[in-house]
Amino acid sequence: MTRWIAGFVVGLSFSVLGCSGAEEPPRVELPVVVNPDGMDPVETDLSYRVELSAARLVIDDVEFTTAGEAHEASLFQHVLDWVVPVAHAHPGHYSGGDITGVLEGHFVLDLAASSTPALGMATMIVGPYQAANFTFGHAGDTDGLAAADALLGHTAVLAGEVSRAGGSARFSVAVDSPQKSQLVGAPFEADVTEANQLTLRFELMTLDPIEGDTLFDGIDFDALPRSGEGAEAEIAIRPDSTQPALAAAYQILLRTFQTHDHFMFSAAGAE
Repeated sequence: MTRWIAGFVVGLSFSVLGCSGAEEPPRVELPVVVNPDGMDPVETDLSYRVELSAARLVIDDVEFTTAGEAHEASLFQHVLDWVVPVAHAHPGHYSGGDITGVLEGHFVLDLAASSTPALGMATMIVGPYQAANFTFGHAGDTDGLAAADALLGHTAVLAGEVSRAGGSARFSVAVDSPQKSQLVGAPFEADVTEANQLTLRFELMTLDPIEGDTLFDGIDFDALPRSGEGAEAEIAIRPDSTQPALAAAYQILLRTFQTHDHFMFSAAGAE
């Protein structure tokens, strides 16, 4: 049934293009890279200072979108919502636009790295862009990771330090998004032309630039148990945590992590 619906959506798209009689718009290929600039230290709503030192993420199939006709966007989004679970946009973000750029594939990203090779080349129809979508993935045996790598089997792993009132602790997080969970409406403001040479940058934002929320709001780190002693003590937030406070903290972070609030694409270069 899912394949039939997906085929229907693709067929519908080609039918619309074929009936319009319009000439196919020009396309360009643009590199997509990771940008670590959004991982600034933040102060949460509970007055904790949180600084990330590591962040890795697995994603699949990036879509870049532009605002379309209201009835076209509504029809497409209605069908897409039926096929794939999504995290919807709030005011200040765009969702339900026409997909006019794609970067297909499975990507294991080091979001904290200052220099990484390009994920690949996105195929983009020239024009204005407002948003981007992607699917949360999971690291597997074919990703070339070591057997003891903390990312294996997970969507993301984070690590850093949290402090408040003179006390501090290390923390680590593993995130498991539901299979085929798609994030819709991450900000992406760009004007793509045949002449400009842009690089598309993807980043994790510890601070939501629109609403001012942090990725770790709602988590009371002092109430969480720690493993180890002294300098080796660590707060470990995991999907399989059975301790009630840790399990609650994981659910808070999972909900926040899967929204578009803390991911962004941008374009660097001469527009």
